[in-house]
Amino acid sequence: VAFPHEVEGRGGGRQGGRGPAPGSAWVKFRATQVLGEAAVGIFSAQPRERARREQQDQETQAEEVEAQARKCGDLIWEVENVLPPDFAVIADELGSAHRAELCVFVKPSGSMKDVRIRGPLRKTVQEAR
Repeated sequence: VAFPHEVEGRGGGRQGGRGPAPGSAWVKFRATQVLGEAAVGIFSAQPRERARREQQDQETQAEEVEAQARKCGDLIWEVENVLPPDFAVIADELGSAHRAELCVFVKPSGSMKDVRIRGPLRKTVQEAR
């Protein structure tokens, strides 16, 4: 009985690293064999300094977005430890209609809660806005 020859990229299996068992569907491949050369390094750990720098950049960006959200023309949201109101136009679950949604955050007794107010259904995003 002739077994298929070993193919580069196969490894592991029940034979302790000598390749898959003959006729086995369990075959190991390298990420680059499956995903191509674009996958080089995606499964390796990031250096701690790079991860920390990326996290710090994301926090800075979030603070800038929140600072912009606290201003609306001449109005300024000055309530500490409570997020500013948020406005969005959302697609309706039932069809192709849209509605506006205003979300106001309140902190009545220690924990922050959101109050959502939805407008009527409209045909377009512009009408909903």
